[in-house]
Amino acid sequence: MPDVRNIKNVLSATLLFCYLCIGLIGCKGSVNNDASDTDSVQNEPDSIEEESIDTLILLPQQPVSKLADELFDDFFYNFISDVRFQHQRLGRTLSKNKGSIFERFSTQDFFTVMYDDKSDLSLLKDTTLTCVGVEWIQLDSMLIDRYNFRKLDGKWILTDKKIYSASESPYSDFLEFYYAFASDKNVQLESLANPVSYYVASYEDVEAEEGYISVDEWAEFSTEMPAFKTTLVSMDYGQRMSDPTSKRLLFQGFSNGVFVDYHFMYIDGHWVLQGIEL
Repeated sequence: MPDVRNIKNVLSATLLFCYLCIGLIGCKGSVNNDASDTDSVQNEPDSIEEESIDTLILLPQQPVSKLADELFDDFFYNFISDVRFQHQRLGRTLSKNKGSIFERFSTQDFFTVMYDDKSDLSLLKDTTLTCVGVEWIQLDSMLIDRYNFRKLDGKWILTDKKIYSASESPYSDFLEFYYAFASDKNVQLESLANPVSYYVASYEDVEAEEGYISVDEWAEFSTEMPAFKTTLVSMDYGQRMSDPTSKRLLFQGFSNGVFVDYHFMYIDGHWVLQGIEL
């Protein structure tokens, strides 16, 4: 039987100030829109013509460390935290907006990444990326707001925003499943491998631990786990997403040590949670 208290201690430490709500996906073309969303970007043209990208006009810039543009995650954290920095990095069709256009992101302490193969996690540390998509996925309406960022002249710039239906996503079936999994306890219990494997990496004075969780033990184990019921914020770094039978959903914090990785497998016509890594 797993040491649930020990696992929960690790979870409590790493998820100390992280609210349960955020999301997934990437740079290929899926998106989300909240009907009540008053994001001012919505009033701007949906996209920038490909040939006009080279003529993007930015607002006058304040000095910013070059390190802010090395890793996209570092840039995005600064982007959502500093309104002035945001306006320095808006493309021409978005530069007329006043105030923060990313207010709904500013309260998020972590984001999600959906991928198939662990080798794709190297993209999170890839400083050669030139295109990243950030998607706000509203699971209850199955709409996605997609924000496309491009690296131009060494600087990350928000070039355009588009809105998609999740039904247009190549992983729409997984999104529908995840919404049911996160919001319906019965679906969740029916979608667990018996047992679910887990691995807890060493953390401060806690040694690494691995084992299994039975369906009966799940209720206690899951109390500290991320459980985002209506919204996912997803990063698309260019993951391949080519395996229809496997999906990994990573919850990672903005410089706060949060790392929770769910592994789902499609077995006999159903998605099943096979394992968790922390």
